[in-house]
This record gives sequence, structure tokens and C-alpha cells, in this order.
Amino acid sequence: MHQRSMHHRSALILSLAFVALAAHAREPKLDDPRPNGYLSLRERSSCEPPEQHPDWCQQPHEVRAFLERYDLCEHWAGEPSPEGNDADDRERRKEIGDGVRSACTGNDRRLAELRRRYRNVPAVAALLSELEPNYGP
Repeated sequence: MHQRSMHHRSALILSLAFVALAAHAREPKLDDPRPNGYLSLRERSSCEPPEQHPDWCQQPHEVRAFLERYDLCEHWAGEPSPEGNDADDRERRKEIGDGVRSACTGNDRRLAELRRRYRNVPAVAALLSELEPNYGP
């Protein structure tokens, strides 16, 4: 009887461990963006903002994502386009044009939308007010 009781207790402990693991697996990861889109305190403590946006880590997720796209657009739009007509120059012009279309299209509309959405959040509004429209309809 003692052995049966030990087996029952071991089975119960094992079952509870599986329940605890299953519950833990359903919990959101600690480093996921918070529901409001801001990084957690732990994430902000190790966040390294891009040089051109020192307040990047304090911005909501959708603003950080927009800043990445905005900067990529600025990169492609600033690339010098080769003037030659050989295959390499034509390919590079195409690459630059594709990059501009991909990274810039819709940015002006998105910037206006984010400015409206965050007009009452001073830190976000200040950052967005520094950005200029960048070649996207």
C-alpha cells in the first residue's frame, strides 16, 4: 500500500508539472511588445536606438516600424543613380527604383495617420513632427 501511495503521489506531481508547463506556454513572452505597443522596461534597458532616432526605444511599436521604413526610404531615395547605359548601370537604376517604390510608397499617408493618432502623446508627436514627407503618396 505504501508503494501504491508513492506511485499515486508521483503521478499527481507529474500531472501538476504538466499543467504548470502548459499554462506557462500560453503566457505571453515577457519580451513581446506590451498591448499598448511600447517596449517593456526590460527591453528598454537593453535597447540600442538608431543614431538618427535617440528616442526610438520609447516609441510604440507601430512608430518604430514606421521609422525603420522611413529610414530605408531615405536610404534608397538618396542613392546616386548611375547615368551610364551598360547592363550594370541599368540594373542598379532598377534596383534603386524598386527600393524607392518598396520603401517609400504610402509613407506620406502613414506619417499623416500616425501624427493624427498620436497628436495627444507629446513624446511621439514631437518625434513625428521632425519627419518630412518622403516621396510616398
